[in-house]
Parts: sequence; structure tokens; C-alpha cells
Amino acid sequence: GDVALEAGLAIRGRVRDRAGSASSAAAVRALRQEPGEVGEAEATSGPDGRFDLGGLRPGRHQVSASAPGHATAFATAEAGGEPVDVVLDVGGAITGRVVDAEGAPVEEARVTAQADDRGPGRHHSARADEGDGRFLLPDVAPGAYDLGVQASGRGEAARSGVRVASGRTTDVGTIALARGGTVQGVVVDAEGRGITGATVHAERDANRRTSQLETQTGSTGAFELSGVPIGPVHVVARHPSYAISSPVVAEVDPDKETPPVRIVLARGGR
Repeated sequence: GDVALEAGLAIRGRVRDRAGSASSAAAVRALRQEPGEVGEAEATSGPDGRFDLGGLRPGRHQVSASAPGHATAFATAEAGGEPVDVVLDVGGAITGRVVDAEGAPVEEARVTAQADDRGPGRHHSARADEGDGRFLLPDVAPGAYDLGVQASGRGEAARSGVRVASGRTTDVGTIALARGGTVQGVVVDAEGRGITGATVHAERDANRRTSQLETQTGSTGAFELSGVPIGPVHVVARHPSYAISSPVVAEVDPDKETPPVRIVLARGGR
């Protein structure tokens, strides 16, 4: 016989600005918040700002709304519950220019902005692809941000306390990447044979994957990473046929030669 499909519950509401005016054509999403549960729905607000997110399971959801020129806004709503208002603030922007240690513009550097409060929608990223090393982070919520800049093989930089105001663009000027060092080494199996085609990357924090510093091992298992940030970094190797390695710490000093790193992979890919 026929199978009856459960229609699910809905979250309805309205997207508006601080003055109470409807925000049409905003992208609205609902994400289920219960631990171990993943569910979502998407909709676009109508001319009156109203939206209808259907097919949801019972429970609390995080509702987000995004529109050009505005910072992404968030609200919490119960599926099947009362309508919810999602209020958009006019966003600000962060712009600047990235150069290397010699002053040459760096195209395609990755720029991130993390707000001090680390709440939802408070992390932004972009590439320096505006020409001459310039970058633009649009639709940023007002507040204070820490900037991080990385370019593979060219170095990294940081800028803290960057303040963003609603409707304004904050120009941080020129950010110069600190000259990095080089990490060389080899990836081998338990018998000491070089492993070809292993992916090697370096991170400041062993528990977070944020770096662009990545390379592949050659036919002898050898590798070289350039532009590695100064100080201790965690070097990890991966290969489909082997278990991921434990991080190996390398101390990077651009004025000294970093001792070669040896990474041993055990059989057991995943």
C-alpha cells in the first residue's frame, strides 16, 4: 500500500531590520540544536519579510538570516512553536592589504576575523583577491575582532583589537607577513621505507586544522614545508593506507636550520 510521509513541523517568522522594516529575499536557515541530531531547512523571506521553514523534527533550532549589507542574525525557535522575529543589523566591513617580508603584495592570502566573544556568526574569512594584495571582509557584525593572515610558503601575521562599526569599513592598512622558516623531513613505514604521496601539514595548535601549510612526500618519502611560522609547530602526516600519525613537534627559527623531522606511519588506513 501507500506509505504516508510525515510532513514534519515548521518554524515561521519574520526577518526585519532594527527599525522594524521587513527584510525581503533574506536567506533563512534552521539548524537543530539537540546533541547528536543534525537537521536543517532553508527558505527565503518574502516581500513582507515572512518565512516558513517546514519539514522539521520537534525540538529547538537555531534560526539564521543573511542578507547583503547586513551581518548574519540568529534566533532560537521551537519547531511548531510561536513565530520568531529575526532582526538584522547593518554590517560593517574590514579591508586591508597583505605584503610579504620584502614588501611585495601577496595575492590569495587567507584572512580570518574572529570576534572576541566567539558567538555564532562571529567568524569571517576571505582571500586577498581584490588586487595588489588587498582583501575585503564584508557584512561583519559590529564588535572587536582578531585578524589572522596566512599565505602558503610566504609566512603569517596577526592583528588584534580590530573594531568594526555598523555601516562602516575599517581599513587596517598594510599587514606584513613575518618571514617563516623551513621544515624538512621524511615519512616512513614501520620498516623505515619511505612512503610516497603522504600529505604532510604543520599547525601551531595540534587540535585545530587552520593552516595552509601542506605538501606531499616525494618518491623517497621526503618533504619540505616553507613559510612555516616561527616557534613550535606540530607536523602531522596522513596517507590512505596508513593510520594518521601523532603530531611531531618542530622548533622553527628562520635564522637556524630546523632539525629534520621523521614521521613513522603504521598500517591501517581509514
